[in-house]
Amino acid sequence: KSADNPMGFLPGEAGGFIMLEDLETAEKRDAKIFGILENAFFVNTEDKRFSKNYIAGRALADSLINVCNTKVKGSKYSIYSNLNGENMRADEFGKMMILLPEILRNYVLFHPLVSYGEIGAATEIAAVSEILQSFNRKYNKADQAVACTSGENGNKGSVLVKNTGIKNGN
Repeated sequence: KSADNPMGFLPGEAGGFIMLEDLETAEKRDAKIFGILENAFFVNTEDKRFSKNYIAGRALADSLINVCNTKVKGSKYSIYSNLNGENMRADEFGKMMILLPEILRNYVLFHPLVSYGEIGAATEIAAVSEILQSFNRKYNKADQAVACTSGENGNKGSVLVKNTGIKNGN
């Protein structure tokens, strides 16, 4: 990437840590709870990306549909995505939005991972961390948010995070 060519692959490095704990145990010890990881869905499309039957955006749409409760009318979702400045991801993400059912089109979209570069396995952790901090700092007032990510190796997935309103904290 450069000023003359803002699109393309940019390698990056990252690591992350999210403490997972049973809700009841965390509440007993008076932990500050930023959010609850409610549901996750992952798929690998590496062997399908170049086949004639591959539909860009379908795997991401399926991951969102699988993690979100589409039976709750009026639910609002914040979607965090890692476009990373790549045409392939932008195309896939745009097509995913078209493939979503009507009930999931009520969303607020964030692209916080645009400048991280390709951080591989840490991408989902980085997205979930950003969601948790957006709840903590009250940037995001939604009841729930979805980390929706796509990797160079064909991995696609979504994680639904519920906002707790920062239980046991400020």
